[in-house]
Amino acid sequence: MDYVNIISGIENLIRNNLRGHDTGHDWWHIDRVRRMALRIVREEGSGDPAITEISSLLHEIYDKKFSDAGQKALLKKVNRMLPETGLSRNDIDSIQFIIQNISFSKGYSGEGITPEFAAVQDADRLDALGAIGIARAFNYGGYAGNPLYDPAPGGRSTIAHFHDKLLKLKELMNTSAGKKMAEERHAFVVEFLNRFMDEWQQSG
Repeated sequence: MDYVNIISGIENLIRNNLRGHDTGHDWWHIDRVRRMALRIVREEGSGDPAITEISSLLHEIYDKKFSDAGQKALLKKVNRMLPETGLSRNDIDSIQFIIQNISFSKGYSGEGITPEFAAVQDADRLDALGAIGIARAFNYGGYAGNPLYDPAPGGRSTIAHFHDKLLKLKELMNTSAGKKMAEERHAFVVEFLNRFMDEWQQSG
């Protein structure tokens, strides 16, 4: 099977259908997740690289943050395209299971977590940590109209998002490679938050 052409076709489809997404969820995010997931598969020594790569390229198409007509049209294109690639029914089912269940909000922890699932999920979570994760958080916060920080209890802000989600990711990694990288990136996020709060309080 010509996986190179299959992946090229999926890559082109995704590249051409990301209009309207914030730049934290753009093509470069997808490409980083793709490259990181493939790195994890190599370092772990398990998982099908083709299924991992295809799933990485498609991992945002069910994101509930983007539910406009463009995303719905993209879903239809993907669901029509996958059977036309020549991939087996099992491979397509594996890809669909991964992309429908890896999100943080889904919180899936049941059966069917394959090496490919683990690699793509860890790669996506790693991209939400470290320097890039901080940049993406504030980028999306601006896109959504959220304030940087709201000191009121329960206030909605980008800083609140760090506590609601990003600081929890380190403990949710699946793979040894992912856990190791998450430790360093998590520490950087903690350092940033401490500095942010110090500066906020210095302003009186």
